[in-house]
Amino acid sequence: MLDSSLRATVRNFSTLFLLVLVIVLPLHLIYAYVFHDVFTVSELHTQIAQLPGKRQVHDVGPQDLRNAQILIVLLGVVELALLPVVARGAGRVLAIDGANGVPTATDAWRHIVAQHARPCLPSPRANAAVLVPSAFVAVLVGYLVERIGLVVIQPLQGEHAWIAVGVVQALARAAGAPWLLAAVALAAPGAARR
Repeated sequence: MLDSSLRATVRNFSTLFLLVLVIVLPLHLIYAYVFHDVFTVSELHTQIAQLPGKRQVHDVGPQDLRNAQILIVLLGVVELALLPVVARGAGRVLAIDGANGVPTATDAWRHIVAQHARPCLPSPRANAAVLVPSAFVAVLVGYLVERIGLVVIQPLQGEHAWIAVGVVQALARAAGAPWLLAAVALAAPGAARR
């Protein structure tokens, strides 16, 4: 089943990528906008974290850095909570692909809405030998895309750096998630085995 999951992900990567990007891009742009001051002084984070009391640099203090870190963790929790709902759309993508059709992200979202956003959960018997490696690949791909993206946008300093940071974070999530989505969709009860 791991082989089927990986093959399905590679075949349908762009569709699964767009399926996830529709959700994560607005979330990460909102997050980046809320903390745009923090991203403007990203090269000074180490020094700002060591400031005593309520001292700030360009309106950013140690508490702002902590708040940004807490919110990005909460955002990750929200994204994980949405995973079973998005997996319903991924299941639709894989079903259409299995029927030799051409799956689209738009059709997958229509399917999610038609199902009233019911989650697609792996069966209790789902093999950890499929879900664990898939989760590892998803995290690894997401991490690498984010690290590479942050290096690429490093020269973009200033008041609009937050846009690039939000886009890079969203692209990283959207690049990593398909590897886990396909495994979850295939491990769900009633999923077609290929």
